[in-house]
Amino acid sequence: MKYSFLLFCLMLLFSSCDPGNWGDQPNPQSVALKNESNEVFSVYFYDQNIADPITGLKPLLREIVEINPDEFVIKTINYFESDPKFYFFNDSNNFSDSLVIKFANGKGYYTSSSSREPTTDYWIKGKSSLLKISPSDLYKINDVFYYTITQEDYENAKVLE
Repeated sequence: MKYSFLLFCLMLLFSSCDPGNWGDQPNPQSVALKNESNEVFSVYFYDQNIADPITGLKPLLREIVEINPDEFVIKTINYFESDPKFYFFNDSNNFSDSLVIKFANGKGYYTSSSSREPTTDYWIKGKSSLLKISPSDLYKINDVFYYTITQEDYENAKVLE
């Protein structure tokens, strides 16, 4: 009798759930990093959790992207409805947990996500990190979400060591 009641409860639970909502399904989106400044900059993507076998202690450099003024780079990412944040450069084949934006004058910005939330101490004031972009920092044109680096961001850039 106990087992019948337990089985009945489980059947009731599963029959009341919508199978279409089981698990969070990824929704591919295009996110662009746009250079609205008058200066070229490079973005260095690192994985600090994997050491380079040659250097031993340095983080592994995954990719370098250079963006000229008035140009942009688009990445297709998976967006999950339950976590309303966008990640500019994180996929299963090429994960990065820190990045540096560097202008030709040696100044720029740094962020890392060694914890759940990316650091913003050395990031652009008032903007979310590229490692976890807030939707309020984006604008959308033709199904592409844009995150911009402006001339003001260039002028306020920090000295990188």
